[in-house]
Amino acid sequence: MLGWLQDSAKNGILKYFLMGLLLLAGAGLVMTDVGGFFRGGVPVDSVATVQGEKITLNAFDREVRNSLYQENITPQEALGTGRLEQILDRMIAQKLLRQMAHDNGIAVPRDALIKEIRQYAESYAGSSGIATSEAFKQMLRNQGISEKAFLDMLKQEKLITVLSEIIQNNVIVPSVLAQDFVLASGQARSIEALVIEKKDMKLSQEPSDAVLQSHYETIKTRFMSAERRSFDVMVLSEDAVGETLNISNEQVENYYNANTDQFTKTASRKISQYRSRDEIEARAVYKAATSDRTAVSLKDAVREATGSTSGFIDADWYDQGGLAGDLSDAVFNAELDSIVGPVESPLGWHVIHVQEDRAEEQIALEDVRDTIKETLERETLMDGFYETSIEVEESLDMGSTAKDIGASFSLPVNNFASVTIDGTGPEGENSLEDVVADQALVLEEAFRLEPYETSFLLEGNSGQFYAVTVTDKTEAKYRPY
Repeated sequence: MLGWLQDSAKNGILKYFLMGLLLLAGAGLVMTDVGGFFRGGVPVDSVATVQGEKITLNAFDREVRNSLYQENITPQEALGTGRLEQILDRMIAQKLLRQMAHDNGIAVPRDALIKEIRQYAESYAGSSGIATSEAFKQMLRNQGISEKAFLDMLKQEKLITVLSEIIQNNVIVPSVLAQDFVLASGQARSIEALVIEKKDMKLSQEPSDAVLQSHYETIKTRFMSAERRSFDVMVLSEDAVGETLNISNEQVENYYNANTDQFTKTASRKISQYRSRDEIEARAVYKAATSDRTAVSLKDAVREATGSTSGFIDADWYDQGGLAGDLSDAVFNAELDSIVGPVESPLGWHVIHVQEDRAEEQIALEDVRDTIKETLERETLMDGFYETSIEVEESLDMGSTAKDIGASFSLPVNNFASVTIDGTGPEGENSLEDVVADQALVLEEAFRLEPYETSFLLEGNSGQFYAVTVTDKTEAKYRPY
């Protein structure tokens, strides 16, 4: 898949498609409602929404902290130079790229990720002599990051890098050449041909044995029997590793208890509000809303004081962290069904109707048990697949055969007897079909090895890994005249 993405940089069509998506970021405030400014304040749990997908407050805060730490600048300097807006713009662009990749089925192959991880681990291990799997774990501990977080970061980094290179490094196909190609591909021709069949060809006399044998010598390669091999193939795949997984109730409960913040609905309040840049106008609305002469509705008070409902914002839920400074204190210290204001914020003056209160709530374990189990299965599968591949590779280095590996790690091993280099079995069937996803790779290795030799761990384009042990070899030979 990565090769396809890089090759795609050679034509202009994909460039225009990707650039068209990135141009959508130019309308970021309208499309993403950054900061919730068009809805009267920051949303409850996010700073932006990109085509329905949120950039959460936590994610933005984490990205800002990491960026400012790496650049060695203070939050005040970042705010004064517009660095925060740049960081948000970058996160929006990255999310657009990831969404485009997902919508079009573009992904980083798992074998490419595993190869990248091995390179990280090997470089970290250096000449220390420790196993690559242990080096990888030690690297994660030193960085203070989990395996899942590291893999997600690596996958997103590689995907965004490749897509960015496609946009930046490309060759435009001239329109004339593109038109000629379309015209040529749509052509159809009619032909006339003279066909002479073998039955219509008559010999003046039967050839002698001497003539036939002489002719046989020139074409005897046509009568050569194919070389055949018998071999065992061990298959390491996600499905095979997944069959050994068993997530216990205790693991689910431990994850739930260790991540209670993920399963907690924070306290929030439902408010409607009026917002204006004019303090006098805001005070007029507050007076109308708290006067005995008007209806209780804040919207009616806005209409009475200003002559329209412009500036009124319908009720929505906000948590304490979702409202800026004085707004948060005013809303969460007020009594229910009260009018608060005017309160000043960077967006103007607010008059607020506090309507409902929702206390902090812990989501029950049973409501999220299946979700947690799926999360643990994904994490465990990735970890198990990587660790098993390392252990299998080390066992092969020590001389284990494909059968040995299968028995040691409970992995499937298939035996193929008397197979030609194109995969044809003794009865003319395709022996490897529906059994081995990467037939060409396995067959090439089986015909490269000598009897009783075992391959290294082979990485297939399907994401599966293989070990091949040749058990028998039948040489090719000529059929006698």
